[in-house]
Amino acid sequence: MRLLLLTLTLTLSLTTLAAEPAAAADAFDPQKLQILRTYLQEHGSSSMLIVHKGEVAFSYGDVHKPHLIHSVRKALLNSLYGMYVAKGVIDLDKTLAELNIDDVHGLSETEKSATLRQLLQSRSGVYHPATAESAWMKQQKPPRGSHKPGEFHYYNNWDFNAAGAIFTRLTGKGVLEAFFSEIAEPIGMQDLSGKLSRTQVGVNDDEIPQVDGFYQFEPAKSQFPAYHMRLSAADLARYGQLYLQNGQWNGQQLVLKRNGSVSRLR
Repeated sequence: MRLLLLTLTLTLSLTTLAAEPAAAADAFDPQKLQILRTYLQEHGSSSMLIVHKGEVAFSYGDVHKPHLIHSVRKALLNSLYGMYVAKGVIDLDKTLAELNIDDVHGLSETEKSATLRQLLQSRSGVYHPATAESAWMKQQKPPRGSHKPGEFHYYNNWDFNAAGAIFTRLTGKGVLEAFFSEIAEPIGMQDLSGKLSRTQVGVNDDEIPQVDGFYQFEPAKSQFPAYHMRLSAADLARYGQLYLQNGQWNGQQLVLKRNGSVSRLR
């Protein structure tokens, strides 16, 4: 099932995600909203929210049902990195060699010259086997050593998994634990159970315990686990709103500012 989210707002209270106020809905053409609803139904989408000026203008499906997210997890990790870069805990220009990073099949000296920044940009040039890679991902991945760090973009699970492990090493906090305590809880995400897990099975939603997040291990491939989360459309709307509010929530600066703007990778 697909999880769709569109956030079009500048301010959001903690109570506006439960209803569909007429004032917000009036900002959109009812016929076009109906076309959208029909499209979502026909394409098997699970849930969607449009939030306008602090109110829900459109909702579809069960917006409070958590779903296993995939590429969104990289954006969530980006938020955490921004916070700890701004605090001076993490230096994005450290190389894998300087961070003492290696993997089960070994990394070359060239691969170890990749920086943490390049991992987060999907430009590491490290094409080592990775946890949570599909057959298609393996087929598309460039050969080891085919690109130097920084010269080629490839959307690579090894980069994201290793970046998650490096975050834990540098901060002493797991990616999932840090996200839930430092972002999800402060902004009032309401569809979480507070449970985390670990598994070595493949990413199949029917086989994973119904928890908020889990670490997936495939030790024959890589020492770095994938970190997976389940979030609802309503809770993802809060996360999007956090960025629209320049990292602030209820007067608190959660995603710290750097050089006058929300801390982010450049």
